[in-house]
Amino acid sequence: AVAGVQLTEAIKPIVSYWGGLTAVGGSLQSAGTEIGQMMVVGTRKVEIAMKEAEMADELLQQFNLQQVSPALAETIATAQVKARTFREAVDLLGSLTKQLPNALGFTTPQYYLLLNQNSNELRPTGGFIGSVVLVKIYQGKIEEIVPDTAQRLDGQNKYSDLELPTPLKAVTAYYGLRDANWEPNFPTSVRTIEELYKQAGMGSVNGVIALTPRVVTDMLGVLGPLALPQYGFSLTAANFVEKTQQQIEIVDKNKYNPKQVLVDFVPVLMNRLMNGSSGEMREIGLKLFQRLVNRDVLIYFTNSELEKVATTLGWSGEIKPIGAQDDYLYVVDANLGGNKSSGSIVKEMALSATVQRDASIKNKLNLRYTHAGTLKFPDGI
Repeated sequence: AVAGVQLTEAIKPIVSYWGGLTAVGGSLQSAGTEIGQMMVVGTRKVEIAMKEAEMADELLQQFNLQQVSPALAETIATAQVKARTFREAVDLLGSLTKQLPNALGFTTPQYYLLLNQNSNELRPTGGFIGSVVLVKIYQGKIEEIVPDTAQRLDGQNKYSDLELPTPLKAVTAYYGLRDANWEPNFPTSVRTIEELYKQAGMGSVNGVIALTPRVVTDMLGVLGPLALPQYGFSLTAANFVEKTQQQIEIVDKNKYNPKQVLVDFVPVLMNRLMNGSSGEMREIGLKLFQRLVNRDVLIYFTNSELEKVATTLGWSGEIKPIGAQDDYLYVVDANLGGNKSSGSIVKEMALSATVQRDASIKNKLNLRYTHAGTLKFPDGI
C-alpha cells in the first residue's frame, strides 16, 4: 500500500499538469521542461515506492505453501503472484521516472537520431533509410534539429571497414547508412548505424528512433496541410507518400540530392509541432502510442535502464532469444530492387509440420509473393 501511495504521489503532478494543458488548450513548448522538473522532484518518492514493493514481494515469497492449509495456500500463492507483478510494474515505472529527466537533457544535452524508414521499400527493421534527423534536447527543450540524407552521409564514407553483408554486395560496393538496418534485431542494426554515422563525420548519439511514413501521415492528419511553396505543393496525410516519392524518384532524380524535399519538409513540420495546441499534441500522442504498438516506431537508448524499459514494453525492436525447447518462425523480407513496391506485395505463407517416426519434426514452408500494384510509378517489380 505504501508503495502505491508513494508512486501515485510522484506522478500525480505530471498527470494534473497534462490535464490542465489539455483543458486550456495551451502550447506544449515548455511541457518537456516542466514535466522533467516534476520527475526530478518526485525521484525520492519513486525510490521509496520501489523499496516498499521489493520488501512486500520478498516477504510473501518467504511463505512455504506446503506448510499451510490448502485454502490458505491458494490465497498466499495468488498474493505472491500479484506482489511480484506489482513489483515488476513499480520497477519499470520507477526506472522510467528516474531516467526520463536524463533522457530529456536535464544533466547534459542529449542527441537522438531519427531514421526515416520507407516501408514501401521494405528492409529488415522496417524500410529503406533515405533520410535522418538529428535532434538535440537540453533541459527538456528541443534546441536543434538537423535533417540530412543517407545519400550525403554515405558519400562521405565510401571506404568503411565494416563488412558488407553478402546479399547487399549485389547492389552496392560499400556499406552505407542507407543499408545499415540489415539485421532484423533492431539493437544490433543500431550498432552498425551508429558506427557508420560516426564514420561519416558525425558524432555519437544517445538514442536512435526509427519511424515509418505512417507516423508522419498521422501527424499531418491532425495538423493539416503543410505548404512547401518552393516545390509548388502542400503535403497532407493523403498525399505525403506519393508527393515526396514523385519528387525524389522523378522530378529531382538526377539532382545531387534528390531527397532535398524531405530535408526542407522537416523544419516546417517541427515548427508546426512546436506551435501546436495541447489538444493536437494529445491526439498525436495517442496515435504515436498506437504506432509504437504496431512497430511503426522503434526506440533504442544507449542508457541501459531506459533501453530495458523500452525492451520490456516491446518498443525496442528486439528479437527476443528463445530457450532450447522453444521455436518460432520469423520471415524477414528485404526489397533490394530500389522500387517502392513493397506496399503492393501480397504475401502468403503456409507452414506444415510433420512428426516423423523417430519423433523429429519436418517443417515445410511455402511462400508466395504477388505484385498487386499498377506496374506504374511508384510500383515496380
